[in-house]
Amino acid sequence: MKMFDIVSQKLNDSRKIVFVTGAGISQESGIPTFRGKDGHWRKHDPMRLASIDAFYDDPKLVWEWYEDRRKNILAAKPNEGHFAISNMEKFRDVVVLTQNIDGLHQRSGSTNVLELHGSIIRIKCTVCNFTANITKNFESLPPKCGCGNMLRPDVVWFGEALSQDIWKNAIKEASCCFTCEYITTLRKTKRCNFD
Repeated sequence: MKMFDIVSQKLNDSRKIVFVTGAGISQESGIPTFRGKDGHWRKHDPMRLASIDAFYDDPKLVWEWYEDRRKNILAAKPNEGHFAISNMEKFRDVVVLTQNIDGLHQRSGSTNVLELHGSIIRIKCTVCNFTANITKNFESLPPKCGCGNMLRPDVVWFGEALSQDIWKNAIKEASCCFTCEYITTLRKTKRCNFD
């Protein structure tokens, strides 16, 4: 039996499916990965662009890099992989656990998405509780909150902890699912054994 046949049969037999996705699925939409052949970290030092220390050392540089990525992500469209996952919701209970910060799962129609590393579209204040999805370009960098403090992307940077609420939900969903599919690219799929 070929891998696709095994995956197809497992999906048909499952009532609940958890998909775990990473940068590979969004690469098909034109969003570069981080560690791949043409990945971001081959060209840039992550500690200068994706850490809280880098942000406070040079917020303008960090924001310029994130604003460039935001433009690329906002221009990207969900691909066949995103739509295949969202379409499964018509037939099964589907949860997406994603490391991606691009929002393409939601834009394809997925309704139960846990963003483990946050969202580049969601912006938060560094001091107050302001959080909002902002899709427009910022006029000046770094952008300021209404309270006067700097805004930042609501992503998990190196040295920061994952949101414990999201992490706990992800563990709960993964531990009680019937099938878990780990999607690395549209060409590679791995099955997690939870049954």
